[in-house]
Amino acid sequence: MRYIAQQRVIENVFVGSSFFEETRNAEQQGSTEIRYQGKSYLYVYAPVGPTGIMICGLIPYSNIMEDAKAIRNITVLLVILAVVVALIVGNIIARNISETLRKMVSSLEKVAEGDLTTDFVTKRKDEFLQLNDGLNYMLTGVRDIMSDVKGFGKEVYDLSGTVARTADSIHISMMGISDSV
Repeated sequence: MRYIAQQRVIENVFVGSSFFEETRNAEQQGSTEIRYQGKSYLYVYAPVGPTGIMICGLIPYSNIMEDAKAIRNITVLLVILAVVVALIVGNIIARNISETLRKMVSSLEKVAEGDLTTDFVTKRKDEFLQLNDGLNYMLTGVRDIMSDVKGFGKEVYDLSGTVARTADSIHISMMGISDSV
């Protein structure tokens, strides 16, 4: 049976075909691979509720394969792009971590050489900031201990001066007593 609609010949493909007749009474949608006029197709069908109407379609496998290849190519391109972005971001993060560690090691070396005026500084807002704050807190404690030791040393110096003067005074007194005896 052929119909002419707007100068196009429309051929009835489904009615009477074995693949259609097998699915005509299907209650749910589905698909299957068929051969029609020597070519491979994906036959898709879906019943429209209880109306008895079936929506059917033939999709050439060549179209599906072209679409699959296009999807594969896009996927490969996106994976390559994701890898490049990951490498760039990873490199930036690694350099930033390396630079932060280099600055901290430099400050630690100054402290080890006796420069207690050094401060640990970072612009980061992650664990390095916590490490930085901990090192600064520790260094403040060391400065306080050094200040206490310095104060204690001054007290010892002052007391030793007093002891020396007292010893001189006792010595002079002993000399006077010795002269008197």
